[in-house]
Amino acid sequence: MKNEPYQNIAELYESNRLWVYGFFRKKLNSIEVAEDLAQTLWLKFFQIYESVRLKDDKAVKAYLRSMAEHLTADYFRSQQKSKELMQELSNLLDQNQSTNNVFEEAFPEDPLEYLDDAYEVLSEEEKLLIFLKYNEQLNSKEIAIVMGISPSLVRMRLSRTREKLRSELHKKMNK
Repeated sequence: MKNEPYQNIAELYESNRLWVYGFFRKKLNSIEVAEDLAQTLWLKFFQIYESVRLKDDKAVKAYLRSMAEHLTADYFRSQQKSKELMQELSNLLDQNQSTNNVFEEAFPEDPLEYLDDAYEVLSEEEKLLIFLKYNEQLNSKEIAIVMGISPSLVRMRLSRTREKLRSELHKKMNK
């Protein structure tokens, strides 16, 4: 075996891609989610591959298994969080129907109607940040790895991007 990187990245991917997909498929029982998480795993792995010294197949499998287990746990946590939030929202709506009337009086227009227009003012990098944070549910450290910047810079840019989006949304709603 070589002592530098153990294999080139293409060989490593080809020899492990089915195992990674199968791991997610078995744990999650969903083709779409398994494909998404497998893709996320490989993107993260490609970003850190140069900095990790994997000396043989056993080390590669152990590292990939650890990453897959973490991604699976994160997925289940996010699903549980979503269920809890939906249940909380449902409870609030069931408790007091007048809540809807108060909301409609406070916000006569739906701000989501304007979100697409406001989103268009963002740069490609800002759109990527928003996508990684809210669609992929990555944390600042993970986004930093994907984008090749520091986690503190990710947090700063996300804050500025959210403020830019809020400001633009406010402008669009007040036209």
